[in-house]
Amino acid sequence: MLLLRVYCLGILTGGDEGNPSPMRAVVIISKVILTTLATWLVLTLLIALPALLPPRWEYYLISPASAALYLLAMLTVPPIACWKFRTWIRTVPGDEQHTDVS
Repeated sequence: MLLLRVYCLGILTGGDEGNPSPMRAVVIISKVILTTLATWLVLTLLIALPALLPPRWEYYLISPASAALYLLAMLTVPPIACWKFRTWIRTVPGDEQHTDVS
């Protein structure tokens, strides 16, 4: 959670010296939350897919090791997804000051 806060703070400041506007902060934080929830939804669907297979396969696909990897993915993939979509997250409609985000 601390990593996500630091990343959000870096996005909010955008490299300039001034404080971000409150509306810009709300839009960016909502996009980060949306990206995190979408990532968790995709991961949940991926862990649920083996339920469609025959029962004898479920034992091999859903083992304690794969459950531990799933929980690790739930913590590590959202910051990676936010980094991947950082240009979309930083883009705020109607914000003339931050149109060219690098």
